[in-house]
Amino acid sequence: MHDIDQLLPFHTYSLKDFIEEAAAIRADEDDPHRCSSFERFVLTGRNEARGHQAVLDPLRNRIARDSPVNISRDYDSLIGISKHVRIREHLYILPVSRHEKALTTSVHLRMHIEREVPFHHIPNVHLGKWGERGDMLLVFPSLYSSTRKDVHLSKVESKELYEKGILPTIAALGENSTDWPATYTDELWRARKASGGFAFRAVGLASWCLEDFGDLLRRELDMHSVHWADGFQFFHQVRGVKNTTHHSPSGRNAKRALKEFLGSVALGEILGDEIAGEDRWFVDVGLEFSHPGQCFCWRTDGHSLVVANALQIPMEASRGITSLGSSKYARDLCSHLLDISGCRIEPGERTRGTFNTAYLQMYTTDKAPTYHPEGSFHGKAIRGQEILRAKHAPAFCKGLYEAYCNSATHHDSNARIEVRVSLQYGHQVMRILPDDIIRQSLVSFTREIWWNFRSWRLLAATEVLTAQIKGAGRFRAQPNALILTAALAWFINGIHSAPLEGASYRELVRAVLPHTDHPPTHLFSDAGLGSDDEGTEDDDDDEETGPWLPCGAVFFRDIVLPPESSVPRMKQGRAISGRAIRYLFNAYYQDIQHLLNPVGILSKADIPDSRIPTQKGMTATRVDISDDEVTSFNLAERGYALPPPQMDMGDDVDLGDAANLNDDPQATLDGKLTTMWRQFLIDVIQKAPNPKGLLNRSYCLVLEKDRLCARENFYQNQKLSDVWRVCQYKMADETLWMNTFARFWPPKGHLLAPSAQNYKSCRYYNDWKRFVSEVPPELANVSRKEIKRKFDTLYWIPAASCDKMWNTNKKRGFTALPDGYSGNAPQLLIKGARKPTWERDEL
Repeated sequence: MHDIDQLLPFHTYSLKDFIEEAAAIRADEDDPHRCSSFERFVLTGRNEARGHQAVLDPLRNRIARDSPVNISRDYDSLIGISKHVRIREHLYILPVSRHEKALTTSVHLRMHIEREVPFHHIPNVHLGKWGERGDMLLVFPSLYSSTRKDVHLSKVESKELYEKGILPTIAALGENSTDWPATYTDELWRARKASGGFAFRAVGLASWCLEDFGDLLRRELDMHSVHWADGFQFFHQVRGVKNTTHHSPSGRNAKRALKEFLGSVALGEILGDEIAGEDRWFVDVGLEFSHPGQCFCWRTDGHSLVVANALQIPMEASRGITSLGSSKYARDLCSHLLDISGCRIEPGERTRGTFNTAYLQMYTTDKAPTYHPEGSFHGKAIRGQEILRAKHAPAFCKGLYEAYCNSATHHDSNARIEVRVSLQYGHQVMRILPDDIIRQSLVSFTREIWWNFRSWRLLAATEVLTAQIKGAGRFRAQPNALILTAALAWFINGIHSAPLEGASYRELVRAVLPHTDHPPTHLFSDAGLGSDDEGTEDDDDDEETGPWLPCGAVFFRDIVLPPESSVPRMKQGRAISGRAIRYLFNAYYQDIQHLLNPVGILSKADIPDSRIPTQKGMTATRVDISDDEVTSFNLAERGYALPPPQMDMGDDVDLGDAANLNDDPQATLDGKLTTMWRQFLIDVIQKAPNPKGLLNRSYCLVLEKDRLCARENFYQNQKLSDVWRVCQYKMADETLWMNTFARFWPPKGHLLAPSAQNYKSCRYYNDWKRFVSEVPPELANVSRKEIKRKFDTLYWIPAASCDKMWNTNKKRGFTALPDGYSGNAPQLLIKGARKPTWERDEL
């Protein structure tokens, strides 16, 4: 199947034109389906009203010859591998290292161990830190094996390193060992928090000890026969300092800035001949291009020009390593646009150029608002499983949209190139790029156009996702809808980050992009640098067609939107495997079906908002009482007070401590009674019952937040239709009212049956029980009479029984409201002769 015949005639847009057309389609009041027309245009490029297919041409924004471009040079990071600690500053060593600080991602450098092995494949441990940006690691080449799966040291290895290496070395240095844990196990125990996490600590080692530290550590490990540590090396790393090292790209400034940089990180001596002969040092050098109010991006067709000049290699060689067929090259699309992209290159031996370049990358600085490395993602990312479980429009999308909109007025974006070269060439490399190469390799957009383009693409994707989430689960769980869900997550993440690669993502792309015979454009590079590695890609050599991107950007093949379908989905066509579904959603397809479309099982989404859950556990505490509420009772004026707190006997007991407890107004008698009374008023309604069946609305109409604010006037309202959807009431005589009061406020000595419901999980009830048990009988009786006086001001109250606060069974002697209702409903008692009113007929 291929889609070449399904495309409308092409029409070319600039980014500005595309934004304006999208806004016009969304605002077209003559189109009853303008939202779906907008979503289809932005996501697929199909402009049905005008009868054409959008093609985006960002190269219309190429930089003119007279446009100003600011150029800044800087040093961003430093890596050094040595047998010795080369810093001249205090080193803070971790007796128990943090696993996440180990080297597990590529630094694009290798060590020769029978063959060239990437450093992040060699077992290593984070030793400690120096300064604000320096990390020291130990690398153990003798532990390397192609069959070893984990680069972290095992617990046994970590224990040996500390107890047989570091600790004896500290002693040999003559340092005070009292701050160092006696064993690795002791420190591991100390670091473990009650929550299960760890609080690691570092112990400082003075700078004058570091010159001999490496030799002594090597000696101690050898003496203790820790042979797996043979040949270890110190891995020095400084990162993220470009903002403090920028300078104009002239020879003199470059050399001075490098010297100042090395001095600022306590490595001012490493350029000496003696050290340079045995160590390997690399520095990242950057060039950044900018202009206020502008967003600069690299042109895809300019990669070879820039790389040839930066590496000082022939143009033919540069074209070779910047082609999609090169295993050394990865291309990172920028905002889904094919003609503007960054790249990452690990040059081979023949293309490292004059400066022995180990790594080169070209990118834009617009990632700062979304930068958040986590797992395989480098920026903030929404996951497929997060969308499946969402009940409303994903909060992630709202936050991302706001970040884009704010960036449109505040965040410029610069084009940047970085190279990792041998330190000796740090002041020589990339001192300048010729002006004609700069202008042939960059495009520039206003801040508003660049970020608004992203905002519109995100908005369309979010609206489609929201429509899916609101749709019926049985349709969301169908394959074509799930494919679109996964594609939208991939699409949203790719707006601000390079699209993720790997077998499952390639399979997804083949399912959602248009196809053609012998596609001329590829989305993924063959290098796959930084791609996911969840499995091997299915063999697709037999496919007659492949993904096609003829329109300058990532546009989906046609999607089906409501009202043409129940939920948004891909048009019937290509599928993806169960393995891909499992990876993209972190769930098996059958589990997704159970989640979205459970058969005979209610989900929380099925429960109506009008059903307020009954508080099953201990009731919530009301807010602290205010000063005017303290006077709700006035027993203090009649000479009553709380007895002193019960305290243990002994010479060490200060009776004044008991008096101090009464400084709190709520610790006074009147304050305590007021607190219990106010708590009673909210506890009773928190326990209001619900009808059986989760799909039925609550009997009580009051929202949960308002139930926590209930006061006397809540129970004094004679219009019961304000509070209840249905209820049944009985006019209570004095005896019935008094008996009910006794169930809510039992006398001293009362025992509640263990089978009783509601009472024992009411906070006021537990406080009352404790209060009457601790005060003399007279004070308990007086306090109860005062509460009865307040209780008698209420108009209605639940018809409580001995074992249950709320009853709902239809009962003789009770009158149902509204008239004609004959089902179960909360039983209420009414005080006095005034019958309740009801002003609502519907249930």
